[in-house]
Amino acid sequence: MIKIEKVENNIDLITLKNDELEVVVSNYGCTLVKVLMKDQAGNVDDVVLGYDDFKSYQTLDAYIGALVGRVANSY
Repeated sequence: MIKIEKVENNIDLITLKNDELEVVVSNYGCTLVKVLMKDQAGNVDDVVLGYDDFKSYQTLDAYIGALVGRVANSY
């Protein structure tokens, strides 16, 4: 299943889900927002470090979940 949720004008949250895994990404800096998966006991939990609300991705500067290219940290 693929679900697209509008956050703001040009910002979307895209959810990709199957029986084993749910991944949520955003087109705001290609941010990995959430990965939900089962542990050995069958409990589902988020395994990605991230913020509780999307507004924090816009206002805080830790770049949590951001994907970087091959020239990251170069001047």
